[in-house]
This record gives sequence, C-alpha cells and structure tokens, in this order.
Amino acid sequence: MSIVLDASGAVEIALGNTHDQQFLELPKAADLILSPDIFVSEVTSVFWKSRQLGRLADEACLHGIGFCVRLIDDYVDSGVLWRDAYFEGLKISG
Repeated sequence: MSIVLDASGAVEIALGNTHDQQFLELPKAADLILSPDIFVSEVTSVFWKSRQLGRLADEACLHGIGFCVRLIDDYVDSGVLWRDAYFEGLKISG
C-alpha cells in the first residue's frame, strides 16, 4: 500500500497528538510513503513556530523534524499534485 503523507499528518504522528491509533499505525503498514516536495519546509516551519512560542525545546524540535523527514520514501513535485489535492480536500471538508 502507498500513502501520501502531508506535513500536518507527519507532525501529528511525531508529536503523538492524535488518539486515532489507526492513523498512528498507518506509516508502518505502508510499502511506500510519498509527500509533496514542500514537506520539509512545512515541517521545519511547524517546529520552528513551536520553538518560538516556547512549546518545544531545540532538541525536541530537531528530533521531530528528523523523525518526520525519515517517514518519507520519496517526494513528488507539488505542481503535479495540486489538482488532486484540491479535490481530495473538497471531499474531506464537505
């Protein structure tokens, strides 16, 4: 099974902020984890903001970023994904 994991999902897994065990186990069940090419920048931004707000220490942020980056097997050009991402978002939101 292949999955596409975005930055917000990866951060939720890294921080354990979800109580959905199935979501937490999803990366373990995947044969291939893909992500948009902007993933690393987005993850870094989330942890930088958490550090700036005093929610996490430097070491926790660096560990979290590394954890998220290691989850991804391959990156896909965002220019290819935008249309599918748009329609998937519409399905989820309403």
